[in-house]
Amino acid sequence: MIGATISAVLAVPGMLAAGWAGADAGGRWAAEVHLGGAWNLLLPLLIRQEGHDDLTFRARWETRAFKLPLYYVGRLATRDGNRGWALDLTHHKLYLVDPPDAVQSFAVSHGYNLLTLHRLVEHDARRYGLGAGLVIAHPENDGRGQRLDERGGPLGRGYHLAGPTLGALASWLPARRDGPYATAEARLTVSYARVPVAGGHARVPNVALHVTMSARSAPRGRG
Repeated sequence: MIGATISAVLAVPGMLAAGWAGADAGGRWAAEVHLGGAWNLLLPLLIRQEGHDDLTFRARWETRAFKLPLYYVGRLATRDGNRGWALDLTHHKLYLVDPPDAVQSFAVSHGYNLLTLHRLVEHDARRYGLGAGLVIAHPENDGRGQRLDERGGPLGRGYHLAGPTLGALASWLPARRDGPYATAEARLTVSYARVPVAGGHARVPNVALHVTMSARSAPRGRG
């Protein structure tokens, strides 16, 4: 059951790959793809491996948004009046910079995926939202001479239900949306993930500021 759920969730970006929204300001449904990047707060990273002392240090992460696989946000949103809901899949990525000697490499780059349901409110040319959801993580790491087998997880493809996430967003919308237009969005996420390492696990909290843009096309002649 978990494997089927993860498989369905990770298929969402492919279904949204057209990259444009099909609903205007009066529409009920919209599919969106956002591109951009994220900046990550310095937080403690704990690595626990059998037969070794715990390793704890402040981790500096890079997102490397335009390195494959890309950083993106796929969203399915519905609206009724000035309120609505949005289901987001954010393909967030973490690459550890300047690891200690005991860690050869550490990343969560296929992603530190954030699956989030947001409650949305629109006011004037702004959209605000609060959300909560799950972290679906695909870790890649090599520490103390032991490399993680990336074939683990419910699907055997390295994805794990890793922990919770909370988020808040603010979007800037144009006053008229009866043709092609673009939006900008800022989002704060607070997340926690427990991911496997060879012979143990790591605790990977993350606080990130995300800034994204989305180009959209709405049917002409409707306001």
